[in-house]
Order: sequence, then structure tokens, then C-alpha cells
Amino acid sequence: MKAVTLTGLPMTKKDSGGTVAYLSVLMALIPRWQYMSEKSKAIVKSVAGTAAVLLIGLVLLRAFFGWIVLAVIIWAVWKVLNRK
Repeated sequence: MKAVTLTGLPMTKKDSGGTVAYLSVLMALIPRWQYMSEKSKAIVKSVAGTAAVLLIGLVLLRAFFGWIVLAVIIWAVWKVLNRK
């Protein structure tokens, strides 16, 4: 039985089957920036920017979630107490 890498490809004599071999297969799937069209580069930049903004927003929401819940409860109590 032949030895295979993590991706299921047969190992060569130079290949140790470690992380480097696994990453080299993955890197081949990522298009090289210099060969991408300007439109493709713009799409990648846009998606990366959106992902960064979402990640920052989620981190902030998680950090302030308790304070937001407390503020909503205080607001609801205030509304109930100020009814005529």
C-alpha cells in the first residue's frame, strides 16, 4: 500500500507528508495576485473589507452585549414608569 498525504495524493520521495506538503497543495488552489484581472482584485478587496468590518462588528457586539441588554431593560422600565 502506498503512503498518501493528508489530501489523499500519493507521497513522493521528497514529500514528508507534513504541513508543508499540505500547504503546497492548498497554495496551488489560491490564484496568484499578479495573474488576476483588475476586476477580480477589486472583488477580493471588497470581500476582504466586508469580512473585516463584520468581524470587528461581531467582536464589539460580543464585548458590549451585556451593556446593551442592561440598557434595553433600563429603557423598558423607564417607559413603563413614565406612562400616564
